[in-house]
Amino acid sequence: MNAWAFKGERHKKVPEIQTEGDFNLKEYAKPKPKEPIKFLPDGSVEFYPSYISKKKVYEDLKDKQEADLGRPLTEEEEQEIWQIIKEAKSNHIDIGPLKYSCKLNLQQQYRSAAHTLLKCLGFYSPHWLCDDITSKVREFARYDKGSWEEFAVVVEQHSSWAKKALPKLGVHHNSVEIYWCRSLEKVMGVVTILGRIKRAVIIAEGYRGSDGILYVFENTFRSKKLHPCFVEFNSELPSVTRLEIQHYPPNIEYFKQELCQLLENSQLGALTAWLFNNMEKIAKEKTPITPSFLQEYEKLVVEFSLGMKKFFGVSAEPAEICSKLAEYGFSDLKQYHLGKICKDDAEVRTILETACTKVYQELVNQIV
Repeated sequence: MNAWAFKGERHKKVPEIQTEGDFNLKEYAKPKPKEPIKFLPDGSVEFYPSYISKKKVYEDLKDKQEADLGRPLTEEEEQEIWQIIKEAKSNHIDIGPLKYSCKLNLQQQYRSAAHTLLKCLGFYSPHWLCDDITSKVREFARYDKGSWEEFAVVVEQHSSWAKKALPKLGVHHNSVEIYWCRSLEKVMGVVTILGRIKRAVIIAEGYRGSDGILYVFENTFRSKKLHPCFVEFNSELPSVTRLEIQHYPPNIEYFKQELCQLLENSQLGALTAWLFNNMEKIAKEKTPITPSFLQEYEKLVVEFSLGMKKFFGVSAEPAEICSKLAEYGFSDLKQYHLGKICKDDAEVRTILETACTKVYQELVNQIV
């Protein structure tokens, strides 16, 4: 959520990642100093110009002095603050790796997953929430009876609708898939969180009915609606394996690997989210196509490419990026579409998106 600058339904702001060093990670995984302003013993001020604006420094210094004096500052005193800011030392440093630790409460995670699965199961077939076959998982989810290891499982999905939705919805996708498996004599559910994290739970043992799949998803980016789909297979046909158990229960290596994958993918995700979110902001404005308007896009793609060069070592020279954008459509926009409103013109939007996406894909493809 931090890397993709994603608030979600229950979060009013993007989560900030707390680290053990002098910096936290704000949205798009960008470092933020815990103390952006330092007051040195000689009375001077040191601050990080890359992470805080001069206006913010001025406001913080003004508030501090007014609190110390117990009165508003005079105009002369305010000018003195601006002089301090002008003389402040620039503190440019190489931050390097940030230490981060986290604790996984697997009991609570799997209780939450089981609770979500039971709610979705209740939408389709409420009687399952009263049947003895689900009594154990209901007591686990509601009253914390039993251990997560009794219900947690790692599965391989051969018919995953969530996986098919991932390329389109990605991080803005939460889903539940419930499998009625005659061959395994089980009912199992898989919760996919933000298209990245999976928690699979055994809902019932000893199942002998027809095979079926219930799929419920929510697009957390644009809508709060749930979208359900249920398929029941003919019981007279042979049971087809749509779900295989890999580990029961999951071992600690599964969670370590999951966390490592999230961390490894976070920087690319952060750069991608920053690029496309800012492109979308520009596209929403009722601004005519002009050379300066197109330069805003060029600046975004160039800054993205420099991030790719810094973190992944890809070839990304600004002049080359601008040349490719021109080749993929920006030249046509300058020649044939000046004055058109990007927001209102589908053709213009398509050319812009195609050019930027092609350059983006070429940069990403360079990652080994």
